[in-house]
Amino acid sequence: MKKITLLALITISAFPLLLSSCKSSDVEEDPKGCNYKLDIAYKWYNTYTTIDTYSDENRTKKTETSIVSPVGFLKIDPNGTYEIVNDDVAQIGTWEINKETCRLVLGDKAITAVAVQYDILNLSTKELVVKRAKGTKVYTEHYRTANCPSNTELSKQWDNRKTFYFQYNSSTNTINNPYLVYPVGYFKLNTDFTYNVWSDGVPLNGSWKLGQPYCLLDLDLGKQNARSFEVVKLTTDSLVIWRKDANTSLAYLQYYLKH
Repeated sequence: MKKITLLALITISAFPLLLSSCKSSDVEEDPKGCNYKLDIAYKWYNTYTTIDTYSDENRTKKTETSIVSPVGFLKIDPNGTYEIVNDDVAQIGTWEINKETCRLVLGDKAITAVAVQYDILNLSTKELVVKRAKGTKVYTEHYRTANCPSNTELSKQWDNRKTFYFQYNSSTNTINNPYLVYPVGYFKLNTDFTYNVWSDGVPLNGSWKLGQPYCLLDLDLGKQNARSFEVVKLTTDSLVIWRKDANTSLAYLQYYLKH
């Protein structure tokens, strides 16, 4: 298996609910302060990111603006953890709202040594917009709530394209050491809610359904080998799914093409 290094981790967006000035004390009891925690805890899908480039790190003169459209999601869980899966990259960790600055903070300094802070520009039930600065660049990231796929859209034969594996530590909620493999086979989701897998000569059959919350693809519910996948991307001809497995200490980012 070929080792690879991921050079960049995904950035994050914030919610469209314009809130008033932040208070540094009794934040939880002040609905007009920066108590975003319950509202922001959701699964947000990327729409687009605006990147403004400046002539220096003081950002006195803007020299360029570009727009990118990453494919993936930011999942902020009420338990204080987050996941970012986007364009061949995955990142997980802890999050909080800084009571002094009202910023969304991603990353545990005790583990990563670096935490990324985002200004929350907008937050609503349908949209999140956040902004962060790094060097001479300012990233404004836009997200929307999930549109769950339909059973019909998923009920196809999906041929293996590639899979990223990560070492996963469920105790610290961290992933590292990604490597890339190219399995040969397919993942077939049948209209009768059974599935068939053939991967490198190994068959597997079972049942599937779309679960809640977060539009999860659930396999073999109620059985010892039950597992759930996040649907990262679904188009008419491609499927990308993601899951973490505490039992094997691995995380999987799997890519398929329609047969």
